[in-house]
Amino acid sequence: MGDNQWNLRRAFKDVRKNFFPRWDRKGQWTVKKVKHLPISAPTIAYCNHFLKTIFVNYLPNNKNSLFSLLIHEICHAITSGQHKKRWEIRMLKAADKAQKMGNMQLFKMVLKNLDNVRRASLSLERK
Repeated sequence: MGDNQWNLRRAFKDVRKNFFPRWDRKGQWTVKKVKHLPISAPTIAYCNHFLKTIFVNYLPNNKNSLFSLLIHEICHAITSGQHKKRWEIRMLKAADKAQKMGNMQLFKMVLKNLDNVRRASLSLERK
């Protein structure tokens, strides 16, 4: 297993433990680094409910950026997979947890990610 795959799996384990301790208690979900995502959308990660796998085709160099990406995707796994209200609430809970842990950089990253998704959704609704 390459360093990238190991780092991704380690980060996935840390994020699950610290932000989603009650999610996937049976350990059915996994994360995989891939060269190409199984979808055509312009994105760097994808949550597949059927395969119970989060696919990632780009690994950020910064630990908090990777954590933010995994939080985003696990929130999809927990909810419907869409950027709807339940997903937003779960993102806010994760941001709150980061703040309580004293990780202000991750707190801000998760909130910025949420804000970016909201802006993108608004611009799509206007078209």
